[in-house]
Amino acid sequence: MSDKKENKRADEIDELLGDYKKQKARREKNFGKIDISNHKKINNENENSDTSPEIDKSAKAGIKKREKSKNGGEKSGEERPKADGKLKAFFSRVKEFSRTKKGKRVIISSVAVICAAAAAISAAAAVNYQKTAYLREYEAQYPNVNFPAGIREEYCEQYAKVPSTTGHISIEACGYSGYVLQSTASTLPNLSFSNSTDGLDFNTVIHMPAGSCDLESAFGSAEDYLASPQNITYSTLFEDYDFTVIGAFYTNKNPSDDGGYVFPYGVTQKMTPISFNDYTDRLYHRFLYETDYKLNYDTDKLLTIAIDSDFMPDFEFVVICALGAPAQESAAPNDSVHYPQAWYDLQGEINPYRFSEKWYPTVYTDDSEEETSIQSEKDYQ
Repeated sequence: MSDKKENKRADEIDELLGDYKKQKARREKNFGKIDISNHKKINNENENSDTSPEIDKSAKAGIKKREKSKNGGEKSGEERPKADGKLKAFFSRVKEFSRTKKGKRVIISSVAVICAAAAAISAAAAVNYQKTAYLREYEAQYPNVNFPAGIREEYCEQYAKVPSTTGHISIEACGYSGYVLQSTASTLPNLSFSNSTDGLDFNTVIHMPAGSCDLESAFGSAEDYLASPQNITYSTLFEDYDFTVIGAFYTNKNPSDDGGYVFPYGVTQKMTPISFNDYTDRLYHRFLYETDYKLNYDTDKLLTIAIDSDFMPDFEFVVICALGAPAQESAAPNDSVHYPQAWYDLQGEINPYRFSEKWYPTVYTDDSEEETSIQSEKDYQ
């Protein structure tokens, strides 16, 4: 090896030793002088001890965690005073504001609003208690009866004795007034089983007991219709509803009297708009007389009252009413009434409606009115 190369390597070693000394001096300045003998002693003790590497790792992890916690604590300690200071400053400003005239007015107004709200709630509770206080007497008298929530007092006694009671009907034109039941074993008016008992459906259908009310004399012709009171009141256990008669017709109960068909006047579910138009068109053709009232899909709710008739065997007389409709001041006989086939056979006449389809309604089957179903004869048996 040449002297030049040896001198160069010596210079590099000197340079490395110089850097080491500088780094050592900096470490001792920052962390103090390291006692190598003590370090060796500790290592020897660790080698002779039964402490496992896992415990050493845990100890180191604990030291790191404490150091991290210490650092974090210092940071949190800085943030907490700031948050506490802001909170104290906020309450201080609120306190100062409350001492001003404006602040006192705001506080007084707020207290007044709170008191008024509390009073209103208490008053509402008291009114509600008073409104339903009557029910407690009946609940005590009839402990085994489950009275519907909101039932009116005038129905409590009747409902306790006959739980199938759903309401009441008053027909001024024939002087009838009586309770309505949802039961087949009854001599009282019967609400269709497809109807709700809580309120009104699209069409509320009630069958009157035979001979209970002479509806035909009151609404069987245009002349009688105009001479009779047209209003009929149907009441549920919760509310009264006023209806106006808008038309009447005859229909068969036995399918054989009309080519195997019975007009489904008792549809109670909401129909599609197209089906509603088909339904009303068939009603207008069957009505014994015509009035100026036209049924509206969006607004009308119907009350249909049916009673057995002597017009023909197994026939019914059906009255159609509209909720809240005005009394009709004019009515003209229908010159082309659509009767069941048996009537034309008895009269020896050709049925002009003999080619009409056996119509059944298309009804909605969900609340969102997206699903529909076409009904059939079995829905009205």
